[in-house]
Amino acid sequence: MSKRPCLRTGALIVGGMLMLALSACGGGSEPARWDAGASPSASAQPSVTTEAPTPTPSAAATTATPTRSPSSPPKKTEKPPATGGVRVTVARGGGVAGVSQTLTVEADGRWSYQDRKAGKSQSGTLGTSQRAQLQGLLTSPALAKERGVQGGCSDGFTYALTTSSTLIFWRACGHGEPKTASAVVRLLEGATAF
Repeated sequence: MSKRPCLRTGALIVGGMLMLALSACGGGSEPARWDAGASPSASAQPSVTTEAPTPTPSAAATTATPTRSPSSPPKKTEKPPATGGVRVTVARGGGVAGVSQTLTVEADGRWSYQDRKAGKSQSGTLGTSQRAQLQGLLTSPALAKERGVQGGCSDGFTYALTTSSTLIFWRACGHGEPKTASAVVRLLEGATAF
């Protein structure tokens, strides 16, 4: 058997692969095609013609940007909610029954309550207005100036209010309690299990 048909077949395969490679690299919108004047068997490398791609407008050119007339006011954007806040822990003890309770409220309004004597715990989340009121009290300059009351009645509750920058300890006897710290306790008594 002659090697000539194998060489010719090999040349056709190589030529076909070259045509595919050229059509892939050409970037045209149509596939490459054989030149009508040349016979595929006449040469080892077929001549390939491609058509130039028709220019298309870019996405940036076709996307219209909204324009605002000089007389129309700019749109107002909503202010994102504040992410900062103060974490507070209030401990209550004593009284006639000898309670031992702790309430911790995170800066985002989540709270957890623990009653050690009763052996129970609860958790929840403050409402938006309750959280705003609490944060207003905790960041008040008046709270930073308050001092606890050590003396007083023997069967009153004792409180300890703690934040990252404040510690106030007092005994609730109906007089002399720190005003802002007591307001924090009243708010939390109405909004949580405390």
